[in-house]
Amino acid sequence: MALVEYLIARDGLPPRRGLAYDYVLAGDGLYLVAENRCLDVRVPIAAADVRGLPPIYPAFTLRTGRLPQEVWEQIVEEACTLSRSG
Repeated sequence: MALVEYLIARDGLPPRRGLAYDYVLAGDGLYLVAENRCLDVRVPIAAADVRGLPPIYPAFTLRTGRLPQEVWEQIVEEACTLSRSG
């Protein structure tokens, strides 16, 4: 098993194969797909229309339930700072 795998979403999201993460080409673009004991993520890297492949859409799932309030506030603060700086 390689550290990173390169997959094609022919019939929906393919099973994970990379030890660290996968690049997945889907009908709506290229995604980085990763998971660990706390979360599953599907992050769009490049938007594209790829005929013949189904879209898989961005996703973020917490496996451990809700975030503590202070962690959420730090995330929002950092996101706001980054969005203001461009």
